[in-house]
This record gives sequence, C-alpha cells and structure tokens, in this order.
Amino acid sequence: MPASDPKTRQAVSEPARTAFGAGGRWAEALAVLRRRNPMARPASDEAIVRAEARLGLPLPTGFARLLRELGACDWPTCIFGPDALVREEGIAERPAWLVAFATDGGGNDDCFDVRSPAPELPIVFWDHEVPRPLDQLDSSASEDAFLDWLEERIHAALTQERRERRAELELRITTEMERMVPVSARGFSPSPREVVAATQELGKTAPEPWRYFLCTFGCWERPVRFLAPSELVVEHDRLIFAHSMDDAVAYSFEGRGETATVVAMPGAERWTTFEEWLLVMLERASIAAATRSTWTKVPIRRRRTLAPDAD
Repeated sequence: MPASDPKTRQAVSEPARTAFGAGGRWAEALAVLRRRNPMARPASDEAIVRAEARLGLPLPTGFARLLRELGACDWPTCIFGPDALVREEGIAERPAWLVAFATDGGGNDDCFDVRSPAPELPIVFWDHEVPRPLDQLDSSASEDAFLDWLEERIHAALTQERRERRAELELRITTEMERMVPVSARGFSPSPREVVAATQELGKTAPEPWRYFLCTFGCWERPVRFLAPSELVVEHDRLIFAHSMDDAVAYSFEGRGETATVVAMPGAERWTTFEEWLLVMLERASIAAATRSTWTKVPIRRRRTLAPDAD
C-alpha cells in the first residue's frame, strides 16, 4: 500500500476508531492497565496511521483502541507501541505474516496473523524454542479477539502476583511468629468447607487469602484474635473476622469477594487488602514484643551518689 497517499492512510485508520463502544469489559481492563502502567501515554493518530501504512493493513480494532486510550504497556506483558510494529523476516522460522505486537521478554512473542485483513485478527503465541507448525495455526478471530487476549494476560499476571504474595506472606508469617509468643491452644485450623459454609450462611463473601490463611495457619490468638467459622458475625453489613486481644477493636471486611477492604471498628483505619492488614498487624506485634523484650533485658541501674573523700 503506498505510504504517500494521505487519503488512503486515513481510510485504513478509520475502522479502528469506530468499531468499539464504551463496553464494561473494556472499562474494567483499561482501569487495571492504567493503574499498572502509570508511565503509559496514548499513541497519536499520526503514529497509528504510519504503522498501518507500514504494515499495509488496518490495525485490529481492539489493539488500536488500547493504543489510542493508553499506549504501549509494560504490564501484564510488554505490549508494543505503533512505531515498533514491523514485518520481520527470518525470526526463528517465523513468517512475515505473523506481526509481533507483544513479547514476554524471553524471546516469545504474541503475533497478529495478518494474512486476511479484518476488523480483528487471529492472535498467535510464537514460542521461539518450539514454534508451532504453520498449518496448525488458527486463522479465525472473534470480534473480541484482542480483548479476550488482554483479559487472559491480565488474569494470568494477577494470578502470578497472588502466588508470589502468598509465598512472601507465608515466609513473613513464619519469621514473625518465631519472634513472638507461641500461638495459643486455640489455634486450630478449620476446613475450607467450614469457612465457606459459615460465610454463605451469613450471606457474605470474603477474600480468598483470608480463607486460605484461616485454613492453613489456624485461628490465632496473637497478634489479633481470629474468629472461628462458628463465631463469625455481621454488623453494619460488615463481616467481622477478628478482634484485638483485648476485644476493644473489631476488624471486618467491607465489600464483597476479592475487592473487600479491611476496616477497624471503632476507628478510622482501613487497609486495601487482607494481606496488607495482616502484615501490619504482624509488624505491630513484633515491635511490641521487641519493646517488651528490651525492657526486661536491660538491667536496672541504681543511682550512685558521690560522697566527699574522707580525710
């Protein structure tokens, strides 16, 4: 396609501008991506037109929307900006009609199959070590092909982050508890079924990390007193799951499911996740334990009075 004809280039770019409305799925995906890519900047129409002229076809509608509304991203994977889109020859036997638009940083790319220009294009994951036979590549694409791919990548990245946070949480819990008073005899571990049944009976859902913690580490008494499934209660539409050791403060989930925040009652303290709240509680308990230890280990020094030398 001639790159010197501005009317042709504008016609190429136009389908990507009007294909999508402001759907709920897009709004949710873009909200997550904006938080994780604070340095991203929307691509200009001129840059997108140049990329389309260079490739000789319109960009897929979903991909063009992402570029216009957000731009190139580093999370959940490295998604290229329009200037990085090129047809490359001789890359690990990859044909030129597979145009890479994202990479995992290890030499593996997500590519558009550009053999049949359409509003949406098939997406192929190209493994540079074990490339798929070309005759086995899917040549069809749904109208939400790019959005489906994007949501899958976001879900995979969030799942991996949760696994890493859980491993870190387990390590910190073990480390902190070794420095504190041993868990009391009340530290039994309920089964996942008991926890789910108790929350369902109350008509509430709670973050999965809390259920995992309760079933793995048990109903601790310190640094706060975790309630057993049979003790869970709902007050002011909040699920109370723990008390301070003197019962002066109750900790509850505000909201439902994985997005629930932790709120101190009474008080104004709030934590965005259960993990954040738990680590804060552990740190506070560790500081308190260290302070008590310091006071008990420092010897009492008696005041000495200087007396005049005897003649």
